[in-house]
Amino acid sequence: MIIRLFQKADIICGCLTCQVFSMAGFRADDDPRNQLFREFVDIVKRVNPKVIVFENVEGLLSYQAGKTYREVHQLFSELGYNTEGRTLTATKRLFPFL
Repeated sequence: MIIRLFQKADIICGCLTCQVFSMAGFRADDDPRNQLFREFVDIVKRVNPKVIVFENVEGLLSYQAGKTYREVHQLFSELGYNTEGRTLTATKRLFPFL
């Protein structure tokens, strides 16, 4: 139902639950939330927007020695997207949730 509503979206933004990747968390390999990025990839595949924005915490870079981070890039690349990762300092960007 939701996919049908957004079939013509030009941009999709998404993020994961940060607790599983945060360096302040437990980072349990068996936590099913570790795989939620696959759901976002599936939505992007169905909708096929022009642009995607995928956000998470810096700990994603080091989780499982970067394996998950590289896999996220690979999956979006396989869908035809050029990917780029950046670390942004939220306090320097004046994000309202801080």
